Amino acid sequence: MKKEAKYSSAQMLKGEILAMKGKFDDAIAMFDQIIKENPKADRPYYFRAFSRMEKGR
Repeated sequence: MKKEAKYSSAQMLKGEILAMKGKFDDAIAMFDQIIKENPKADRPYYFRAFSRMEKGR
C-alpha cells in the first residue's frame, strides 16, 4: 500500500509548472510552503533545489 503524500499533488504540480515557465521565485515560494507543512517530503526539496539552480544561471 502506497503511503499518501501529506501535501497536495496540485501544489507540487503548480510549483513544477512555475519552474518550467521560468518563474523561479514563485516556484521556490511554493516549494517552501510545501516543505514547511511537510518537512519529511523529499520531492519538494528536489524541485526547490532545481529552481534555485536554474535561477542562478
